[in-house]
Amino acid sequence: MSVYNAARITEEGFIVVDKYRPEVIGYTTVNKNIDLSNLRVGDGAFANCKELESVRINSDTHFDEHVFTNCPNLKRIIIYQDDTPDTLETSNIQNLLDAVRTVQHPLIYEIKGEGPLKKNNDGVVFLDTIPVLVSAESKKEYEIMAGRNDTTYLCTKGWLVIRTGNRQNTSGKPFIKYLPDSILNKYVIKGVYLEDSFVEGYVNKDIVYCGDLTKKERTFYVRDNNVKFLDLPDSVKRKITVFVPYGQLERFVNDERFIGFKDVREMSLLRSMAANASNSFEGAWSVVSKNKVFLLLFVVAIASILMFFWYTNFIKLRRQNNARHIIIRSIASSLSTTAFVFFVWVSTYWFVWFFFFSGVSGGNIISTVIGISVVLLAMLLMHKNVLYRVKGIKQNKIDKNEKG
Repeated sequence: MSVYNAARITEEGFIVVDKYRPEVIGYTTVNKNIDLSNLRVGDGAFANCKELESVRINSDTHFDEHVFTNCPNLKRIIIYQDDTPDTLETSNIQNLLDAVRTVQHPLIYEIKGEGPLKKNNDGVVFLDTIPVLVSAESKKEYEIMAGRNDTTYLCTKGWLVIRTGNRQNTSGKPFIKYLPDSILNKYVIKGVYLEDSFVEGYVNKDIVYCGDLTKKERTFYVRDNNVKFLDLPDSVKRKITVFVPYGQLERFVNDERFIGFKDVREMSLLRSMAANASNSFEGAWSVVSKNKVFLLLFVVAIASILMFFWYTNFIKLRRQNNARHIIIRSIASSLSTTAFVFFVWVSTYWFVWFFFFSGVSGGNIISTVIGISVVLLAMLLMHKNVLYRVKGIKQNKIDKNEKG
């Protein structure tokens, strides 16, 4: 193995560079059991280390990603802790899980010393009261806990999901096979884990795990450049064509996360607007459905709009003789008008935000105000049209009476 300039080889066989703290960037030869306490470990530092069986770390160990790729004999992580307050947090566990994400089998976790980490008899490791790790020897496949502020903690053998409302933070390898559908559908936001059968579709999550994808032609549609593709090999990446929103091509091609794909192309304007509108509907409903106050306000608002349009349409249709026909047509017209108004608001919001206020402080509020203003203008024009028609109906009746 090459030794880089300004690097040194330790007695343990680590290749280390001294930055603001020692960082392990590779190895020459290592023992079966290594100690990485108080070290920073670079991306892929121990890749292809077939001899490695166990790793010792502490709260001062910091990992980059893919540290232990293709280490088939790695079986055990030993975490040493002390009773110093606030030395271990969920971020430490997330960092560890991302380091071992490319290990293709569950690991045994041993906890040494006194501190916030405790391993129970079922093989589940808790950070204070939060479940964060499930050890390989455990008969339990997952552990779940509802926390404060609508936060749910879910961990499997190598995967930690922290979900707050409709936002999700995941770390480690998504061992989805350990989760029953009832848990997966309720607590995990789909789309972060791509199976090999995913060939074409929208990729609209911040973090997308691609570790199980093989080399085949694929098409991804993305809505913004915040998406992060995890464990996506270059050989697989070169087979993927990415479509980005209309007018945003330059923004994506200059982003290093999108370099190396087969091609990066631009969606049509209509497709971009439809995709953004669909995303808005999903996001809005997710927020509204989880908050009883928002849900009540939403129902009252929709009911008020429906009543308004029903009344105006009822007046417009009063010239017809069939009362039942009048009511049915009024309701149908009201529903279609309400749906149209809602679509106008969402489409306007996304169009304005995407092309003018993306990344601007307060952009969401400005775009929302503009969207509502456009809807109110549309409703005003529709209302004036109804009044004009009602006035015409009345005038026709007066003319008929005068002729009679």
